[in-house]
This record gives sequence, C-alpha cells and structure tokens, in this order.
Amino acid sequence: MNTLVRKILLPVLMLTQLSSPGRALAGWLNRAPSVSLESVQKLFDGRKYEDVIKQLSESNIHKMRRKDIVVAYTLLGGSYQQREQTDKAIGVFQLAVELFPKDINVLSHLAGLLHTVELDDRARPLYERILAIHPNNAAAHLGLAEIERAQGNLEEALEHYGRCLEEWTQNAAVWLAYAQVLAEKQNFNAASAALQESIALQPGSVDSLSTLALFQYLQGLKSQAHETLRSAIAQAPDRGDFLLRHSLWLLEEGDLEASLSQAQRALRLSPQDPLGLWIRGVIALRRYNKATARRDLELAASKHREAPFIARIATAMILKMDWGASGEAPPLLDSREYR
Repeated sequence: MNTLVRKILLPVLMLTQLSSPGRALAGWLNRAPSVSLESVQKLFDGRKYEDVIKQLSESNIHKMRRKDIVVAYTLLGGSYQQREQTDKAIGVFQLAVELFPKDINVLSHLAGLLHTVELDDRARPLYERILAIHPNNAAAHLGLAEIERAQGNLEEALEHYGRCLEEWTQNAAVWLAYAQVLAEKQNFNAASAALQESIALQPGSVDSLSTLALFQYLQGLKSQAHETLRSAIAQAPDRGDFLLRHSLWLLEEGDLEASLSQAQRALRLSPQDPLGLWIRGVIALRRYNKATARRDLELAASKHREAPFIARIATAMILKMDWGASGEAPPLLDSREYR
C-alpha cells in the first residue's frame, strides 16, 4: 500500500474494527458516494434541476453521511418543486421528515410546499411541530398566520403575525399583511401604524399603495381610495388583483361601464380569473344579456379550488335566479370579503 493510500485509508480501517483489512476496504469503497454534494449544490444554484435529480439517485444518497443526506433530500425535493413536479417534491420531503423528524429545515420545506398548494390541513401540524421544537421560529408563525387568516380566524392570525414580527422586524411584506388583518378587524389606527412600518421599509411599494387604498375605502373615504388605487394601477398595470379590486368597487357603486373596463383588462391578463368572470357575469345580467351572464357565472362557479367563496356565490346565483321573471338585481360580492 503506497504512502498516500495509507494516509487516506488507515483511519477508516481503524474505525471499522474489522478483522480483515480487505473487507474493510471493500465496505468503504462500496459506501463511498459517487457524487459530491458540493457539486450538486452548484448545479442547484445554477438552476440545473434536471441534473440535480439525475445525480441524487437513491443509491447515491444512501452512500452519504447522515448529515449530508438531509441536505441531499432538500436539494432533490427543491429541484422537483422548481420543475413543478409537486407530487414528487412532496414525496421526497415526506421521506426526509420520516428520516429526520426533528430537522426544522425539512419540516419547513414540507410545510411550506403543502401550504403553497393549499393543503393547509396537512401543513398546519407540521408548522406546529416546528414551534414545539423552536417556539420563536418566524417562518412557522408566518405560515400559521396565513392559514388562520385564510380560514377567517383573525385573532389567531394576528397573534402569529405578531410573533413573526418579533423576529422579522425588517420584513416589509409581513408588516403589510399584519396591517391588512388589523384593518379587517376594523382596528384602523393600529393598521395604519403597521402600514407605515411597511412603507418605511419598502418605499414606493405598489402593494402598500393598494393596501392604503383599501383602508381608505373601508373608512368611507371612497374618492381618496379610488385615486390611490388608480396610482397603484398606473405603476403596476399588469397587477390583475388591483384591477379587479377597482372593478369590484365600481360595480358596488353602480358604474357598470367603468367596472367592466377594469374587469376586461384583468381578464386579458388572466382569462380564467374567477372574480373577473363573476364581475363580468353580473354586469351582463344587469344588462339583461342572459346568455353571456350564464356562461361567465358557470365558469366562475367551476373554480371551487381556486376561489371557493366566489364559486359558491356564482352557484347560488345560477340556482336561485329566475331568468327574466323576477327582475331583481343579483347579489353583490361584498368587497370586504375580497382582499
């Protein structure tokens, strides 16, 4: 055995405590990973996700040291996620969680992915497990805040946003979300203070402008709200959510032509947007264009996964409406239900 090989292998042979040096050498060689985790990380950083997946085969991962295996699964799951192979990404992260049940990193990856695809009933217990390990984990508090908000539990959402902001004091997006929930609770003084924190951290943010417009509208300052929202739309003309918010306000105020114009702009950006379809359907109905109204309302009613609230409203309108007999105006979607 030459000197270099001896320097490399002797510590391995001693640690294995095997009676036969030949068996020890064979075992070490068989378990030696055929890929470098560092090289795989570079592939991931270079967005070569298909190459990462090829490199991180099951056999290669099993040859790695335990502390490297968790990183490998994170890179593999992340690569599947970037390639929009969500089911495979979830499967990889689930396996990683089974192997490393107290690893906050893999728990966070799985919880975040499940939350992103709206599987919140599965994401919630994972976030709770993270907080049981690390009670001040800001990402877990943020995940739970968003879940509670989506489910209408505003007090619980505010609690988690507050805990998140104890750690992420410089995060403008979290301050903005916190402000929005405070406004939903009609606590406009606290909401305005939180919004100012967001604006100070990210001056000129169009999201902050849109939120300011919402605050103004909810406080009855409608002309100011329209002006503020038009400013946000001018700065970000491709934001369909801004266009639809404005369209909804105009519909509530009875300006059908202006409302339809904004809805059409939004639908050109996203032709299957549930709210845009619902608004256009309502306007068509008010103009007694029943065929167009039914078509758009039925499309909106089919969007159960993307927009369950809007789908329920559209379904109710289709079921209950007497086409042409009652003459009653269709029910409006309260803008406070749409953020």
